[in-house]
Amino acid sequence: MTVGTTAETEGCRSTASRVRRWVAAALAVVTAAGTAACAGPPTGGDVKTTVLSQGHNNVLIFARGPDPGMSPTQLVSNFLQALTGDQKDPSFIVAQEYLTADGRKLWAQEGLGGNAPTKIVDHLLPVLDDQGAAAGRGNRPAPAATASPKDGDTATVTVQSDQRAELDPYGFYRIKQGPLPVKFDLTREQGGWRINDPPPFRMIDEGSFKRVYQINQSAMPIYLPASGSLDTPVDQVYLTQATGKVDYTYDALARAVLHGRGDYAVSRLQPDGPVKVNAGVAVVKLKVPPGGPPDLTEVQQALRLTFRDAAATQQLAAVTPPVTGIQVTYTGCTPTACGVQDLNKDNAVPPVYWVCPQASNESAVVFKQLSANPLLNNGPSVCPPNSAKAHSEVDLSGLSLVKDAPMAVKRNDTAADGKTPSSSIVAAVLARDAKGAGVVVVGDKNSVDHRVWYQTVDPSKITDLEWDPVDGSLWVVDGHTLVHVRDPGGKEPSSDSWDALQDPPGGVQITRFKPAPDGSRAVIVTGQTASGSSAGPWPAQMVAIDRTGEVPMLSNTVFPLLSSDPGDTLLSASLASATDAAWADGRTVVLLGVPKDSNTVRLLKVYADGSQDSAISAVEDAQPAAKHIAAATSVTNGRHMLWVFSDGTGPAADPGNSYVYFKSHGATDISNQELGSTPVVATSASG
Repeated sequence: MTVGTTAETEGCRSTASRVRRWVAAALAVVTAAGTAACAGPPTGGDVKTTVLSQGHNNVLIFARGPDPGMSPTQLVSNFLQALTGDQKDPSFIVAQEYLTADGRKLWAQEGLGGNAPTKIVDHLLPVLDDQGAAAGRGNRPAPAATASPKDGDTATVTVQSDQRAELDPYGFYRIKQGPLPVKFDLTREQGGWRINDPPPFRMIDEGSFKRVYQINQSAMPIYLPASGSLDTPVDQVYLTQATGKVDYTYDALARAVLHGRGDYAVSRLQPDGPVKVNAGVAVVKLKVPPGGPPDLTEVQQALRLTFRDAAATQQLAAVTPPVTGIQVTYTGCTPTACGVQDLNKDNAVPPVYWVCPQASNESAVVFKQLSANPLLNNGPSVCPPNSAKAHSEVDLSGLSLVKDAPMAVKRNDTAADGKTPSSSIVAAVLARDAKGAGVVVVGDKNSVDHRVWYQTVDPSKITDLEWDPVDGSLWVVDGHTLVHVRDPGGKEPSSDSWDALQDPPGGVQITRFKPAPDGSRAVIVTGQTASGSSAGPWPAQMVAIDRTGEVPMLSNTVFPLLSSDPGDTLLSASLASATDAAWADGRTVVLLGVPKDSNTVRLLKVYADGSQDSAISAVEDAQPAAKHIAAATSVTNGRHMLWVFSDGTGPAADPGNSYVYFKSHGATDISNQELGSTPVVATSASG
């Protein structure tokens, strides 16, 4: 088997390709399917219905064993179809029947029995090479092609495809593009053609990836050990689930947590045997590293959150008894340090903040702590009608806020020594002054601490304010220009305390800039309408944030979101225009915009790794007149929930007032609204 060169473009984009989203997510178990794959069983030949991964895969695949009458191309195509199942299962019983004795030896030595990656390709098209050029076995030349092949004849089949992405052994998805021709050397044996040299990876086409692993299985969040921050970084993987074998699933999740994305493990801790589930408790045993017993704080948090979210997925929610606890331990660990932790001890919904109008042109920043229990959301209004006095979480005395202007809220809650600190709320608001308007930073403790960080003549050009989660600075979008703003330190704001990014990626007209919770990348919303061309422009795109210099910069390479090439059928929806975007968590982005072939404003959800997207179905979830949205996720009562907040006239369609509309999606759909505008979920940041 010969593999052609693949043009690796991780972090960059081929304009002819549909794969144009970000870097990271999903598949700790994989499917390979040839172009002959179909929804029903194949016709003819010896058809076997089998769970190919020995009980680790509950997606039944109709695998066709080799038939003496198969041509070389048919045999390779059916081999790829049979090569389906769990990445860590070395058997693939039916697939091995397609191999020669030498092929099975190679399989055991270096092939699919190990941690093989999986190539996601646009299609799988086996083509029979010129028989005169086919490779022989050893130094014996290949015989000329004959109408009736004989034992010992050889053939070469090339599978032509273009690679779109790759799934690593731990289930993480990454973009990796370019031509991927793979040659298979075949030998004719008594039972028909057989493959001498299986590739050291699996191959799956995009349609099969979407059908088997995105429809039948859900992406599962992976939290990663992180020092200092209360917001644990999150990624995701796709796993096929084993009916009645939850131990396997939790073991795969634990290994993904400890290794993370890339070639180097994020933790020095390694598993000491597989995860065991007993009486509702998942036990993760770790090896004691050199240097003595480890500090488990960060790993325990990451594993607990990962297992909490996994237990709430559709695949595992029905497990009996349900997994409700986790124990992370090692040989010699005390019950105090390595006790059982409750998976559901933190099920609160992140609070949402917004601007509440007050009498005499004043305002208040209010918040609401929502609940998965509908009855608990129906208490007194936080923002009372008729401009009645409301308690403000930050001091806005003497400030006249610009109506419907953006606002940013952050929590200064960096953890120290693993302890949870008390949160301190800081807001950045746009307030009118003698010079036009200033971006004023206000706190919740010092009533006279109003600091102007940025000044503008025309407040209407300020379309976004966002706190940076890494350094506590502020991002301002001013007249389509992105400005990085720092605390002027008691002085008047000037160019000494802010830097304008002179060259936005691709020359786009930025209207919104939304940094990811970990600060590694950002979603950019533009004022541009999709043209339908693969070269853009695009209403929404993702870009990396380069923090190697003194001032954060944006990568010149962009990844359009929900912008399909002509003929692309894999996207659930594609955007014609976008108004706003919000990170619900570290892996999920919610977009507010108008899809192509529609005149209706909708909410659409995309995963930051580029592996999946979907429309949020209910039309009323997005207010037609909304200017701003915010989003959050929670695991409440053992179920995942997505919360979206928008501002506009509200479902009541009251043109005289602006409302903040709350909507949840998940086990329980909850809606609620209050007077006000500009909903935001606080950024967790230091500084």
